Amino acid sequence: MKADEWKSWVLVYSPVLLKDVLAKDRFKNWINFVDACHLLIKPMITFDEVNTAHQFLQTFCTRCDELYNAKILTCNMHLHLHLRDTIRDFGPVYSYWLFGFEQFNGLLKNLKTNRKIGFEETFMKKFIEDIHKDDLVNSFLQSTRQTSAFPLLTKLTSSFTPTTIPSIHQCTFHIQSFVEASEDPNVLVKGNEPLPPSAFPLSLKSATTMSDIHYVHLLQYYKVAYNNEQLVHFQQASESPYFVDNTITLLKYINILGQIYKGKGESGSCGSLVQAKFIGSTGEHIIAYMGQIQYIFTHSFTPPPISSSLTPLLCTHRCPTQLLHNSQHTFAFIKWYTPKNDKLQEYEHIETCFPTFSPDDFQCVLPVHIIMLEVATAEHTTRRKVKKMLVIPLPKKQYI
Repeated sequence: MKADEWKSWVLVYSPVLLKDVLAKDRFKNWINFVDACHLLIKPMITFDEVNTAHQFLQTFCTRCDELYNAKILTCNMHLHLHLRDTIRDFGPVYSYWLFGFEQFNGLLKNLKTNRKIGFEETFMKKFIEDIHKDDLVNSFLQSTRQTSAFPLLTKLTSSFTPTTIPSIHQCTFHIQSFVEASEDPNVLVKGNEPLPPSAFPLSLKSATTMSDIHYVHLLQYYKVAYNNEQLVHFQQASESPYFVDNTITLLKYINILGQIYKGKGESGSCGSLVQAKFIGSTGEHIIAYMGQIQYIFTHSFTPPPISSSLTPLLCTHRCPTQLLHNSQHTFAFIKWYTPKNDKLQEYEHIETCFPTFSPDDFQCVLPVHIIMLEVATAEHTTRRKVKKMLVIPLPKKQYI
């Protein structure tokens, strides 16, 4: 198997398939290795997480020495205990992973040559040309905001990712903010935060009107997100200037930091199965919910002006958000599966829910910024003929 297939085996399949194959003590020890891998493959990892992963690996190796014959233990198990120091020196594993040379093989194979001069000279000429084109594009981005030149810039260099933010420093800030918002449920996300450069260009369809049933949930979402009950239905627009339009623009898909999310296709194809985290009603517990994306859309909305008495307080804590405010919101309309509080399989990285959807409400309108990742699911019928859905979070495929 290839490295990516080994990763799928360890993280997705093995917690399910090995449960009835290995003895209980051996299976529990294997989960130590799975726990470590879940932390080590993250696109961003903290020092505390590195230490936790090291403890899992240390427990795994120690228990293997007790459970198995010494003859079958390999040198790789010794190298597990050096990963902590390696990550501290060089960063997350995907920044220097062992199979990086395979990527360069593909780059070299795709380079066109005329077979008349040395390969090295052709490669360097192409490399220098690309560098100068990148410099030209970056300088252009810092001097203009006109989007009419984006198609030309895309042809000049493959590394160009259109964004309305010209500053490279600001661009990095937005990516970091996006990641923090998507990983931390305590960050208040409204949906109008800048998208990461990977999302552009947006694959937009023609504008359309939202269904009356779903529109009610969108209106309620804005009332809750902006804490403003004065917002009115678009049919009451003549009565108040603070109304929510029902015109939306659908997206075929959206690229969030390298992961592609899709809605249900017109041909009947299923939408992406995703996971997001919410803060519980008591504010103490963070709960993960699984759902299916029905469609992805953008919607323009500008909230009513803030009272002048509140402006100083808001500026103290949220100046960056206020300065970078954007009227365009990007949402996914998601049907959530009915949750089931079943902790029997928690240590195996398997969550459970019912294979039926919960009733729709305003929480079905989810900012794409807080979609965490895709999930794999499988239906399971218990001995008592109760149908459940097994849910396994899938590791992110690409990274910043």
